[in-house]
Amino acid sequence: MSGSSEKQLNFIFSPQVELDMLRSSNQQHKQENQVLQAAVSRLTEQVNCLKQQLYGTKSEQAEFISIPVVDDEGEKDTPDESQKPQEKSAPGKEKEKSSPKKAHKRKLLIRTDKVLEHLVIPEEVKQNPNTYRQLPESMDKCSYRLEMVPSHLELHRYRRPGFMRLNEGESKSTKIVYAAAPASILAGSNMGASMLAHVLHSKFCLHLPFYRMIQELERMGLSGLDEATVCNWHKAVAEALSPIWKAMHSELLDSEVLHVDETPFRCLRSGKKNGYMWAMSCAESGMNLYYWQDGRSGDVLDTLLREGMKEKGRPYGGTIVSDGYDAYESWIKKLEEGATKPDRQNCWAHVRRKFIETARCGNDPK
Repeated sequence: MSGSSEKQLNFIFSPQVELDMLRSSNQQHKQENQVLQAAVSRLTEQVNCLKQQLYGTKSEQAEFISIPVVDDEGEKDTPDESQKPQEKSAPGKEKEKSSPKKAHKRKLLIRTDKVLEHLVIPEEVKQNPNTYRQLPESMDKCSYRLEMVPSHLELHRYRRPGFMRLNEGESKSTKIVYAAAPASILAGSNMGASMLAHVLHSKFCLHLPFYRMIQELERMGLSGLDEATVCNWHKAVAEALSPIWKAMHSELLDSEVLHVDETPFRCLRSGKKNGYMWAMSCAESGMNLYYWQDGRSGDVLDTLLREGMKEKGRPYGGTIVSDGYDAYESWIKKLEEGATKPDRQNCWAHVRRKFIETARCGNDPK
């Protein structure tokens, strides 16, 4: 082998060149490793997010998140337990163990106007009443028992006698006069207001389906009902309460701040599986109003947020607190010229939700 080829081989395989090549290769592998770790981290967060959506809890309580609160001077508001000075126990005396606190007995709150009083006399007093003298009422002892009176049906019969005016000197009988029948919410029905109120309470407060409601009424003595009849009762009561709903809607539109949101709500009307329940709330008065529609477009907002729910009604001009749905912003932009356009603020609950999701699904606890 010639001398030039030996020099070339020595130059290529010299230790310094080989070390530089290994360093360059190592740096390239580190960069590839960082890219792969970032990809794995993203995929892991996506898997955790999907697992949370499928199997995790829907609650947004965040007791497990520990974020140190820092004031302006950089000192923590709550000192660390390890930094607290430990109290030394006196010699010869063991540190007393903290005894568990006794659970306080809860007080029951009873709201009722019906209080029945029973007078209980001792047996020896009953047998010899002349040998005892009753003490003043202020020295009486009282004990209470809360009893349940089962629901029962009462059939009210309104008997309306007929009256005929008698005129002297006339042989012909005059017209017979009867009192008008009591008014009913459902025309042509013999169901009273308290009965319809009980049905609505069972449906919307106790969440009983119609068939269970019918079974309960059968046990109480009313049989022969079907679900269509009970459904008509609900529709009649809703129509009777519509003036109250409209008055609440008008009062909400006069509030300075209005919270608006919509959520999917199952409904089988007109072949549709899902509709949307729109909710309006005023934090100051605590009033809530619900409005069902089969869509969630800006047209629903244009109806819901106008005075009288009319096309030419005055639009709401206060502050709307909502989520990031684009229909709110597009509806505000489409308002006619000269109308007071409402301000739009974001909902803090939706902002907080992103922190909760990050804490649950993220890889880095910091």
